[in-house]
Amino acid sequence: MNYNDLRRLKYHVVKNAYQDVKLAQRARNWSAEKIEQELGLKLPNRIPKLRKDVSIRTQKQKQLELKKFQYLRDELIKNNTSKVEAIKIASSFKKRSYDTVNQIIKSYSSKNKDGVIKVKPVDQWQEYMKAPKVDRIKQWSNWAKSGRVYPDEIKQLAAYYNNKKGLADDHHLGWAIVYQAFINNQDPNKLAKYFTVDTFLPEMYVKEVQVYYEDDVI
Repeated sequence: MNYNDLRRLKYHVVKNAYQDVKLAQRARNWSAEKIEQELGLKLPNRIPKLRKDVSIRTQKQKQLELKKFQYLRDELIKNNTSKVEAIKIASSFKKRSYDTVNQIIKSYSSKNKDGVIKVKPVDQWQEYMKAPKVDRIKQWSNWAKSGRVYPDEIKQLAAYYNNKKGLADDHHLGWAIVYQAFINNQDPNKLAKYFTVDTFLPEMYVKEVQVYYEDDVI
């Protein structure tokens, strides 16, 4: 791709994403890395067609998405999230409401400098683990029957593992990880490595060769 085509590629990508002509014009002189870091956009291999002008309402909506991306990115970095991960998460959630964005920030603010979540209160989780497995199963069942009113440390952990994979706080995957860890007294950090979202059915999550549905957990 020659120099002029590359500039046109950058302009089309930014203009299509945020409907901001002046921003797109400036971005023509930016590197691909800067465009991703500042705008959360990855450049494709081909020049996309330039979209038709949209309504003022849509323009404002697109520009608000950029503000949410930059806000979430900056707050995550402040809370010791790596820049690469912060950009990835912010890009995934820029279309969500500010309430959701702030929930993500809150869940990440509970991590320490090593990236490990500070479960509050820590002692409470340890107390849960001292109970026999049958009692832990009964405890989880009681939480579920009470309208799914779970303790803060349980909700924070579920949101944390969901956010690490670019998912919403309440996605089933994070809850599956915490559920398995709670019931079987396992390390959730190790368990998380084996869980992933099903490619074709995003409402499902897979652990090794076993498939879990929402009703199995909460």
